[in-house]
Amino acid sequence: MDALLSYATHFSKQDAYALVQMTIIIYLIYYLTKTLYEGFFGPLSKLPGPFITRFIELPKLIYDNPSGTCYLYIKQLHDEYGPVIRTSPSNISVSKKEWIKQVLCTDDLEKGPFYNIMQRDGVETLFSTRDVEFHKQRKRIMSPAFSNKYILSLEPFMAEATKVLVNKLNTDIAKAEKNGDMAVVDVWKAFQYLGLDIIGETAFGQSFNMVKNNSHAVPDAIEQLMKFAGLAVQYRSLGVFLSSPFVNKVLRFLKLGDDPKLREFLQSVIANRVAGKARDDILQILINSQNAENVEDQLNSDEIINEVMLFLVAGSETTANTTGFVIIELLKHPHVFEKLRAEIDEIPLPEGEIFAHDQLKDLPYLNAVISETMRYDPILGTGLERITTTDTILGDSLPVPKGIVITSNIYHAHHNPEYWPNADKFLPERWLDGAYPEPDQDAYYPFSTGSRICIGKQFAQQEIRLSLATMVKFYDIFPIPEEMETSKDRRFILTLALAARSFKVMIKRRS
Repeated sequence: MDALLSYATHFSKQDAYALVQMTIIIYLIYYLTKTLYEGFFGPLSKLPGPFITRFIELPKLIYDNPSGTCYLYIKQLHDEYGPVIRTSPSNISVSKKEWIKQVLCTDDLEKGPFYNIMQRDGVETLFSTRDVEFHKQRKRIMSPAFSNKYILSLEPFMAEATKVLVNKLNTDIAKAEKNGDMAVVDVWKAFQYLGLDIIGETAFGQSFNMVKNNSHAVPDAIEQLMKFAGLAVQYRSLGVFLSSPFVNKVLRFLKLGDDPKLREFLQSVIANRVAGKARDDILQILINSQNAENVEDQLNSDEIINEVMLFLVAGSETTANTTGFVIIELLKHPHVFEKLRAEIDEIPLPEGEIFAHDQLKDLPYLNAVISETMRYDPILGTGLERITTTDTILGDSLPVPKGIVITSNIYHAHHNPEYWPNADKFLPERWLDGAYPEPDQDAYYPFSTGSRICIGKQFAQQEIRLSLATMVKFYDIFPIPEEMETSKDRRFILTLALAARSFKVMIKRRS
């Protein structure tokens, strides 16, 4: 017995470390062998792409430098290799319109693991959920708030916020003219602030007064959250780490994550609305769900907060960025600006009023300019991530095994000359009736498609038309050469945006 104990003690001291080493070495050999086998003989091994993607994901430090430009490199890869490329051992990017439609619409594949990163503490929302049944249920609850009829009823809120912007611009112009100067306005930020105020009115029950004050606790706090989300998206391993509930709690304790004051503010907004007078807005629709007969259709306060926070992020930045891109394209193409202005000037407008959406929604050239901007500068950038839950065949020629992440590359599809003649030119005329060839709707996905199409599509289109027509009607806008040059630098992280997050113009009131 003593000999046995002596042997065990001797073994634990001299051989335990060696055993651990051997275990690690065996695991590394297994992992390396498996990686090499998958890289050379696995299901994606025959697909084109950079050699390194046989074994690892495209290194962001190399191919995404400066940060947010990887979407251009991916486009170059599609130009070189064709409609499908391998971007990691388990990820592919597709840009063929038939495959994109199949992935997003026909097969309606499940959202990919990227969306886990967008869930705070693992809490799902309409946008971030990957669960098909959860999405159906949540969409059924929220759809009344985004119906065409209800969105039209929100127009007074949009109009009031737009009038505030007009008054602010007029004040800035008057101050500059007193000094004999022309006003310089950051229209990129102006549209961001307008979008935030509109979301505040329609989803939070109050304006954030961003146009007037340039700051508010709610959007400021959410901007901090978006910085973390941007990091998580750029570096997936970091994203998985940051999205864990434990790390979330640590970040909040260090005041680097969710701001508890933000959640307290939103809880008070909901409590005041429940206790007070009802208001016809998106927030009211969500609160009314608490009285639904079906318990599963009732949203509690935390669920309402998560949804309106998401709407604030997704609804303001995407819409504002598109409007900002329109202004940039109009300044790059003065003949388009003049043609759009001529169309808008034909609409009768009483002194001191702004347009009603009914006056704008069917204007052919206005809609053509907006559609072409969404094609040319698609907010969705690199694309939309889905994952195969069974072995799949794209079209009749591309087998994709279960568990493969497929990114539908919207940017390349929108710039593919096979689908769009003169694809790299900004041509609103391609969207007019009688244009030849007709625009290829199967290669056009500004709002995604299928069951996960953007629920706020009508809201965004209404806001863009109102804000753009107002700017074109009331103001002469002049480019600043340095700003035009800087605006060429675009970045895609969560959305396609200007790298500078700023675009200044010279502006004056039309006489």
